[in-house]
Amino acid sequence: MVQDLPLGVQVFAELRQANLIYVDKTALIYNLVKAKKGFYFLSRPRRFGKSLLLSTIESLFRFGLRDFKGLAIEKLWTEDKTYPVIRLDFSDCIQFRDESDFLVFFEERLKNGISESGFVFPQKNNEQETLPSRFERFLVSVRHLNPVLLIDEYDAPFNYCLDKPELLLKVVDTLYRFYAIIKQQSGYLRFFFMTGICKYREFKLFSSGTFIEDISLDEDYSTLLGYTKDELIHYFAPYIEKASKILKLSFDECVLEMGRNYDGFSFDKKAQNHVFVPWSTLNFLKKPNEGFNNYWYESGGQTEVLLKYIQKHAIKKPEDYGKEQLAEYDELKSSMEFDMPNDLALLTHTGYLTIKSKFNDGYAVVNYPNLEVSKSMAKLFAKKFFSQNLDQDLLRSFMQDEPPAIVKHLNALLLSVPYHAHPIDSEAVLRLLIGFTLTAGGFDVNYENVNALGRSDLEFVCGKRYFVLEFKFARDGDDEKLLLQKALEQIKSRHYGEHKHPELEHVRLALVFSSKNKQFDEYAVSE
Repeated sequence: MVQDLPLGVQVFAELRQANLIYVDKTALIYNLVKAKKGFYFLSRPRRFGKSLLLSTIESLFRFGLRDFKGLAIEKLWTEDKTYPVIRLDFSDCIQFRDESDFLVFFEERLKNGISESGFVFPQKNNEQETLPSRFERFLVSVRHLNPVLLIDEYDAPFNYCLDKPELLLKVVDTLYRFYAIIKQQSGYLRFFFMTGICKYREFKLFSSGTFIEDISLDEDYSTLLGYTKDELIHYFAPYIEKASKILKLSFDECVLEMGRNYDGFSFDKKAQNHVFVPWSTLNFLKKPNEGFNNYWYESGGQTEVLLKYIQKHAIKKPEDYGKEQLAEYDELKSSMEFDMPNDLALLTHTGYLTIKSKFNDGYAVVNYPNLEVSKSMAKLFAKKFFSQNLDQDLLRSFMQDEPPAIVKHLNALLLSVPYHAHPIDSEAVLRLLIGFTLTAGGFDVNYENVNALGRSDLEFVCGKRYFVLEFKFARDGDDEKLLLQKALEQIKSRHYGEHKHPELEHVRLALVFSSKNKQFDEYAVSE
């Protein structure tokens, strides 16, 4: 019998009772829980299975080996004692309008987590007693039981109100006192584990001398979440076989394409290990007939913290991305500021960039992990740079129209860019803006595609057509017709796109952009 996919199931006991596929991470979990005291923080992007991890740990401490038959930890775990487990989930502690609204949300999360562990959250002693003080009374009352405390998405309340400074300060104050109490009582906890996306410097929880060990970039736990290639093949082979038949690929070709789209995330300094994102992988395996869709953007790729940062800041020029860049290890692993996080660190924490290799002891090389994330970043940039939504007519035009109509739609797109905020002042910016639009529209775009004779600006497949676009940027006084002839000569003499996809209609288009008129004034098709 082929086990069903565990898509969307975040409760470990339910997953096991339903006999769904579980990629066995329990040997790594054992390394975390085997010590008599353990206090850990793990940062991962959304949709990597943080909630399922906490549920697995919860089941182990609350029920022992009840749900772990046949898993690696069954032979390792010798402790027969169970513990009360208090699990707090702050992932939906959002949508609050003011401080009092936040306190209502926060109290609900405390009450729910504590009641599910079999206890009752204390009532107020008086009107002045704060929520952190009530939580302290609760911890003191159960500390003889050595409870386990698990906190999911600790940073969600911060991320929600990043654009509301006064409210943010009040939320930080309340939660700082809450975590200070946990630190004071940590000696009585059997185990503590907390997850999130970002580490914030102003919060002081991660300052030197803290009781929490950050394992986010620890090589030993780099595959704790996500699927390695070996795990993918071992646990999901029947589904990959089915997908390969539907898509008319060999098994190995299917795995390769899955890797291009959903693999590539690395959470260790040397980038020796990399993993597939579970959510996208499982969605693809469930619906392979829909092809290699982008599941990242809508489900996990629009985190509050990233969207609000992009709204407030001119996140680096688009031409800086899509290229390998150097990021300091200290920036990647250290705490960020609420208002001005390092953008490379922020993009890495939210999963848009990942460590590709070690440059030296101080720096890592970072870039997009895969094609799915690259397309998602293109959508974010398209939202940032274009005042209107993506023009579906433009995308359809590439599918079916002749060059005059295509150029008309391209010019309409470029004229929608707010020039003072985002000037199109070079060929590189022009190439990236059009490339972002096409990538956001679902096309697999090759930027500066290299052959032995040179590099074209953009190449991509669109339906039954293969496009080569070659741009020239005309400044005031430049001869646009001469630039057009140079572009056509480049396409022809350097054989751009000639030997690719011979089964498709080739459209090789030279375009000259006028810096004065903010549009393509000249264009021609290369034969």
